[in-house]
Amino acid sequence: MNRLPKRIREKILCPNACWLWRGAVDIYGYGHIYDSERKRPVPAHRLVYELLKGKIPEGKTLDHKCRVRCCVNPAHLEAMTAKENILRGEGACAHHARRTHCPKGHPLVELYGKRRKRGCPVCEAESARQTQIRKRNKERAKRKRHFTGLLKQLEAY
Repeated sequence: MNRLPKRIREKILCPNACWLWRGAVDIYGYGHIYDSERKRPVPAHRLVYELLKGKIPEGKTLDHKCRVRCCVNPAHLEAMTAKENILRGEGACAHHARRTHCPKGHPLVELYGKRRKRGCPVCEAESARQTQIRKRNKERAKRKRHFTGLLKQLEAY
């Protein structure tokens, strides 16, 4: 940390293993600092990582292994692809990717059709069957209304 410029060091608080950013923080919890070379604000964790560990590889993003967004400790940051970063996280995509069974307990498998996705063939078949029943009942109701109308016209004639 002593290798960092003074203006950056002053904005870092080290209560434990995490180096917490005390400067400007965006609405998502990531620290930002103005970079005079780039002439714009940059994420503080990226700047500290580049100053202490070197360039971030092309096509890679930094993942906070500690899950603390305002942490700028380079030992807690790991360069990885955006997909790996998302799947390692706690968002909806990550939770869905980790699922192995549908809500009814059937195992999920790769389904191929109009779009490639994972799903439950048992539940998909049941859903398709229910859709067919709904369509059939709707068509029957439509025909019944039509013939009822015709009968009323004949009786009035």
